[in-house]
Amino acid sequence: MLAWRGIAALVAGLLAIGLTVAALAISGSGPSRAASVQAGARCDRVVASATQRTRPGHGRPGIVQRLVNSLRAGQTGCLRGGIYVEDVKVSQSRLALRSYPGEQARLVGRLWFSRTARNDVFSDLVLDGRNAAELPSPTVNGNAISFVGDEVTNENTSICFVLGSFSYGRARGTVIEGNRIHNCGQLPANNHEHGIYVNRADGTRIVGNLIYDNADRGIQLYPDAQYTLIERNVIDGNGEGIIFSGDEGLASNHNLVQFNVVSNSRIRANVESWYPSGNPVGVGNIVRDNCLFGGRKGPIVTTAGGFTAVSNVIANPQYADATLGDFRVSSGSPCVPILEGKLPSSASTARAGRLR
Repeated sequence: MLAWRGIAALVAGLLAIGLTVAALAISGSGPSRAASVQAGARCDRVVASATQRTRPGHGRPGIVQRLVNSLRAGQTGCLRGGIYVEDVKVSQSRLALRSYPGEQARLVGRLWFSRTARNDVFSDLVLDGRNAAELPSPTVNGNAISFVGDEVTNENTSICFVLGSFSYGRARGTVIEGNRIHNCGQLPANNHEHGIYVNRADGTRIVGNLIYDNADRGIQLYPDAQYTLIERNVIDGNGEGIIFSGDEGLASNHNLVQFNVVSNSRIRANVESWYPSGNPVGVGNIVRDNCLFGGRKGPIVTTAGGFTAVSNVIANPQYADATLGDFRVSSGSPCVPILEGKLPSSASTARAGRLR
C-alpha cells in the first residue's frame, strides 16, 4: 500500500524537476462530442496553482473535490498548473474539469465517477491514479463520461481505467479519446492489471489513444463489454494487447477493433480471447484492418474463438524510435494505409509520438 507520506515525497520530487506533459491531439473519424466540448472549454471557476494535499479521514474535502462540488451543470472548472494530491468523487452531471489553458495540472489520487454522474468531460489533465488503497483509477460507474487529451498512469501500482461493475453501476457511453495511458498495473505482472478494463459496459468508444507499457492487457473486454469501438489506437509493449473474454455465464459481444497498430506484447499475443470451460463464447466481435506485429505468443491467436479476424496486416510498423517515445510510422511501412488519420503526439521526451 502506498503511504500518503510517500506521496508527499513524490510531490516534492515532481515539483523539483518541473514535470510537464504536452496536450495530445485528437484523432479518429471526425470530432466527437467530447472533443468539441474540450475545444470550446472556458473556465467558469479556477483554483490557484499550488501543491495541494488532503489526508483521508481529516474531514474537509480537498481543493479539487470542492471545485467539482461547486460546479453547476454546463460549467467548466480549471486547475492551474501544479500537483493536487487527493481522491475525487464525481456524482454530478454535465460538468467539465481541465487544466487551465497553457498550463498542466496533475491530480494524484483516485478518481471515481459514481452511478449518478452523467455527461462529464475531464480533459488535458495528468490523472495519476496512485492512492492509499491502491484502487483502480479512473473508475467509471456513470453514463457518457469522457476523457479527452489526458495522460493516465499510476506508476505501476494498480489497474487504471475500470468501466462498470456489478455492484456500483454499469458504464454506458464512455469516451476515451486522444489520451496517453501507460505504466498501469503492478509489476511483476499478475494477469489482473490492465490499462483499460472494460468490465460491465455498453457503447464504449476508445479512439486515437497511445496505450503502452501496461503490466497486463492494454484493453481487456471482460466479462460483459458490449458494442465497444476500439479504433486508431497505438497499443504497444503491454503484457498483452487486446483480449475478448467472458466468465460467470457472461461474454463480451459485438465489439469492433479496427485501424489500430497493436505490437510487441511482452507476455502473450497482441490480440487473443479466453473463455472458461462451459461459458458462452462471444459473438459479433470483429478484428479487421489492423496492423499487428510481434507479440511473445504471436500477433493474433484465434484458437479460443469468440471473434472474427479479417483483413489484418502482419507487418513491422517501423516506429521512428519507440525506445525514445517516437511512434511515427515509416512511410514505407504497410501499416500506413491502415491508419487513416493522425494519432496522438507529444512534444515531451516521454514514450509517446505521432503516427502519420
